[in-house]
Amino acid sequence: MIIEKRFCLKCGEPIFGRSDKRFCDDSCRNAYNNVHRKETNDCVRKVYKQLRVNRRILEKIFANGVGKVRVPRVKLLQLGYNFLYHTHTMINYKGTQYEYCFDYGYMILDKDWVLVLKDVFEE
Repeated sequence: MIIEKRFCLKCGEPIFGRSDKRFCDDSCRNAYNNVHRKETNDCVRKVYKQLRVNRRILEKIFANGVGKVRVPRVKLLQLGYNFLYHTHTMINYKGTQYEYCFDYGYMILDKDWVLVLKDVFEE
């Protein structure tokens, strides 16, 4: 029986142990996977950053009012709000659609106005 020598995918050192082992140790495995997952991590990081920006903008606008705040759509855009990024959508019993960015949301009133609100989650 001939045993084939195997080498670590990260550093190239010989591997000893299980026949399905691909890395010599945990640090090589982690380093290898971090490099290969970088593109996915960068994409997730970019989306999450924009979601945080959107939430901060909604929070800032809502802090000036109680209940619901009517604001020009252009003001949100000027502050850096990106309407393409939100965490979830809710439709109420009347069929009105609300877009949320975590606990703050908005409803498009018409092409120029947006209604900003805060959802109070029950714990």
